[in-house]
This record gives sequence, structure tokens and C-alpha cells, in this order.
Amino acid sequence: MSGSGRICWAPAARRSWPVTTSRKRSGCGCSRCGRRTSPTSRRRRRGGSSTDPSGTTILTPISLSRRWAMRLLIVEENDDMRMLYRIGLRKFEVELLEAATMAEALQQVREGRPDAVLIGDTLPDGDPFELCRRIRSDPETRDIVVAIAVYYMDGAIRRLSREVGADACWLAPVLPREIPKRMEELRQRRQASSSGENNGSHEPPSES
Repeated sequence: MSGSGRICWAPAARRSWPVTTSRKRSGCGCSRCGRRTSPTSRRRRRGGSSTDPSGTTILTPISLSRRWAMRLLIVEENDDMRMLYRIGLRKFEVELLEAATMAEALQQVREGRPDAVLIGDTLPDGDPFELCRRIRSDPETRDIVVAIAVYYMDGAIRRLSREVGADACWLAPVLPREIPKRMEELRQRRQASSSGENNGSHEPPSES
């Protein structure tokens, strides 16, 4: 905040918030509280400030936004499973999008522009392989990394996952802590595969 004006952080019961003053002494400078500025107050101040039409200074909180390493769409019809993914991925640099149906997933893919999509074993309005095929058939979304998690794996499922263009077909359940690393590996492999298409190279979907 420019000039000599300072902001009072006294409890609301003792003053009308916010209060501005031109005092220069150490602390908040307010004659009503007379206390020194706390570390929390100093952190809050770094968020910036603005002035309303009446001339009162209004504090702007620090932005909690961050740069996400990956935007991930989880397509899972089970509410409890989506909650587990949500909790398990909190500590990772992942911006999480969610969908419970194929229709919601297609909307999220078009509007949310995820870097990667993890599709659960079943959907109420379709199946994971059809969803993957539709993502691949759209020129605007075909380069998104897509992995399918199934509870049963055999040769037919492996072939089907390759036919619809899945980057991976994993055996469910997939631990949330493993998803960011696996998806990043798939993204790097897809980029490498795209650069080597002129040589006719192609890597099959990964399995686990």
C-alpha cells in the first residue's frame, strides 16, 4: 500500500473494519488497538489492497491459485470412488475435473481441456471404450492422454483398448498416488510417439 496509510487488524468487536490511519509508529498504527502487526497480518498485506469510492482501504487476500502440473479428468460413476480420488490427489500438482457419466465427461473434455483422462470400468450411459473412441474421433480432443481402468483384463479387452486408441488399460483399482506419475509417463510417450510417426513407429497401450 502506497503512502503512509496503514491498516488496522483489531478484532471486529473493537472497531469498524477496515480502519485506515496515517500514523507511522510500529505496528498497525491504529490508536484503537495499539498492538504490533502479527506475521499473519503481514502475510495478508502482501495480497494487496484497493480503495472503494468512499476512500476506505480494502484488503485483498493473497491468491491461493497455483500452477498445476496436470489437469486430470476422472470419469467414475461411483460417488465414493470419486471422493477417494479427490482426497488422494490433493497433495499432488493436479487440477482435478470430475464426471459421473459419459455425457458429463464429453462436456468436460470439450470445455475443461484436460491433459489426461482416467475412465472407470462402467458408466451409466455408455462404456469406457466408447467414450475413448469418441474422444479420439474429435480432432480437438484426440491428442488427450486417455487411460481406462478395468476390473477384469484379458486378451479381448487389450485388443479393444488398442482399437479405440487408449494410451493405457490398467487393472483397477488404481491408487491415486500412482496416477500423476503414470499419466505423465503416458503423456511423454505420446509426445515421443507423435514425433516418430513419420518413421512408422507405434507403441501399444500400457497395461498393469
